[in-house]
Amino acid sequence: MSTAAPSCRPQTPVASDWKAFSKNTLKGFFTLQLPSGMVIHGLTAHVKGESRWIGLPGQKFVKTDGTTSYTPVIEFTDRLTADRFRDLALAALKEIGVSL
Repeated sequence: MSTAAPSCRPQTPVASDWKAFSKNTLKGFFTLQLPSGMVIHGLTAHVKGESRWIGLPGQKFVKTDGTTSYTPVIEFTDRLTADRFRDLALAALKEIGVSL
């Protein structure tokens, strides 16, 4: 974990640890450091046609029928905030040379 002082924090989100992994819409995994100092590991980048989106980390669990599912760990209170996060995360990926 980084212990950078608040004055050393980036002013925009910074992506790192890109791991390409292509399966269905999934294109890879990455970490995002936010200007607040929060670091989110395990984000996923997805592409389908012209659509691009970011998957938030989830906690894996097994349902009673034996199938695997995920429950959200982080969520947004509204669509506008989620869209803004997506746009900032995609821009951060572009900064490190990841084009989706």
